[in-house]
Amino acid sequence: LAARGGRRALALLAMARVCGLAPLTLVRNLDYHGKLALWLAEAQVTERDFTVYLNLCAAYGELGRPEQALEHCDRAGTLNPRQHSLHANRGIALVMLGRHAEAEEAFQRTIELGGGPLGFHVNLARLYAMTGRLAEAEAQFVKAIELERDEATRRTLRGELLLRCQKDAAAALPEFEAALRLAPRHGPALEGHRVARALLQPASSPGGPR
Repeated sequence: LAARGGRRALALLAMARVCGLAPLTLVRNLDYHGKLALWLAEAQVTERDFTVYLNLCAAYGELGRPEQALEHCDRAGTLNPRQHSLHANRGIALVMLGRHAEAEEAFQRTIELGGGPLGFHVNLARLYAMTGRLAEAEAQFVKAIELERDEATRRTLRGELLLRCQKDAAAALPEFEAALRLAPRHGPALEGHRVARALLQPASSPGGPR
């Protein structure tokens, strides 16, 4: 998501956190508090700039405050209702509030407006996986993989498909490993790798090792 002055709106990070892929660290939490203060101040002097409200929506989402995130997404929507990033961030806030049917509508709207691979299919795929609609999730992951140009992200998405939709941690692990060789700090790949490895660990016996 593009934002004014070279800032990045954070739909991917927010959606990843909602789906358990990129937990916040203290450093990132403090970073968002600082950016939040900046964008709140900017909103006081640029009331007609939708990107300020879009960034506020993303920042509130990352700080675990979905009600405020949704409020600012709706304000952005009054200024630029056809901006796909708005509907992606709005869907994320709705997921955080457990309003999954409305979130699905928001992500579908992102698709209609042509929001790129993330906006097109990844958020929707993760939402379907979260709610047990695995065949639909797999179809959306496949579309996202076809559209994604970055190889590390493609391998991560393949890993997610295998892990979330096919419940195949053994097949997913090499995909995450390949992604991390290309991009060692790729957040979703790191978390997918951690989850896959944990699932493949043999259960410890109650009495400990023998």
